[in-house]
Amino acid sequence: LLSLNSMSKYFKKLLSIIYEDEDIVVVEKPATILSIPDRFDTDLPNVYNILQSSFKIEVFPVHRLDRDTSGIILFAKNKEAHAHLCKQFEERTVNKNYFALVQGNNLPAQGIIEDRIGLDKNKAGRMKIDPNGKNAFTEYHLLDTLDKFSAVSVKIKTGRTHQIRVHFSSIGYPLAIDPLYGNPNGIYLSSFKSRYNQSKKKEERPIMNRLTLHAAKLSIVHPKKLDQIEFSSELPKDFAVLIKLLKKYGNISIS
Repeated sequence: LLSLNSMSKYFKKLLSIIYEDEDIVVVEKPATILSIPDRFDTDLPNVYNILQSSFKIEVFPVHRLDRDTSGIILFAKNKEAHAHLCKQFEERTVNKNYFALVQGNNLPAQGIIEDRIGLDKNKAGRMKIDPNGKNAFTEYHLLDTLDKFSAVSVKIKTGRTHQIRVHFSSIGYPLAIDPLYGNPNGIYLSSFKSRYNQSKKKEERPIMNRLTLHAAKLSIVHPKKLDQIEFSSELPKDFAVLIKLLKKYGNISIS
């Protein structure tokens, strides 16, 4: 078993703090780690607990990312900053941009999806398009068509649970990997590289096997300085490698 000190060092390696001052801390969240403690299993690794216990930073959650979504997440460091930031999210003055890889290669160059989203009572943990649900606004721009996929830049005004995942699935372009709303399997090089030769000794591993969604940019008004600041996050290694290989071996059309 790992000692508490070893566990602390391990969790510190998982997170990358990209900005910190006396009011806020901005972190690059890796996929598979929760934003805040799980309601049923508080021992599951989450950014909130890691900041508090391993980095010794008292924080106040402002927003969340899905567990399998990587990228930028923001925490306040005092109650005043927390109130100011929460108001920005409530009033939808925060700019949130994501990079997503979706299935399909005939996506229009740009579009807006405004269908309401509600809880899917027939399937645990899922959301659905629901006329009686909460309003949701998603805007996207096509970046590249990569083989049978589309790379898109996504901007959301609202922050509904699974919003991007539900909205793109509803128009027939679910995320390239999404166990809830689309393909539950990983993406393999053999699926798009012609003349792929599989080693007889090793089983092929997926290039990427988690949600193809990354929180790439976040822009807020600083709670004390009151100036507009933007934070950005590069694609994590697995996602970057997938895009690189799709560009190299897939059939590409750049918009």
